[in-house]
Amino acid sequence: MMTLNLFIQNKEIARTRDCAVTQMITVEVPKTLAVADVSVRILFEDELAQYGKYKNATLENGVAKVYLESTTTLNGKPLISLSSCEIGHIQSVLRDTLTQYETIKSVELYSPRGRVEF
Repeated sequence: MMTLNLFIQNKEIARTRDCAVTQMITVEVPKTLAVADVSVRILFEDELAQYGKYKNATLENGVAKVYLESTTTLNGKPLISLSSCEIGHIQSVLRDTLTQYETIKSVELYSPRGRVEF
């Protein structure tokens, strides 16, 4: 087994001040070399589940590209119409979790239509 550090939204601060503030949690997972993929998979199983289904991630020149299976959230809302708080939530959780790995400098989110621009 191994321990992964994940960053989730700090719900207490998000309610009153800033939706993009994260806090670190640790999870135990079977030992793997695909730590970024496992990290994002876990985030989309719980913390980010309402925003869609995770498909996969790739790494190109220090950019982690996170791919979702749909252009809409699980309740049918288009990803491009998310509120600023929802956008901050997704971006901060993915950025803070993935950029802890030294090979990842930034994160981009993709749907089947291409890069999701917020």
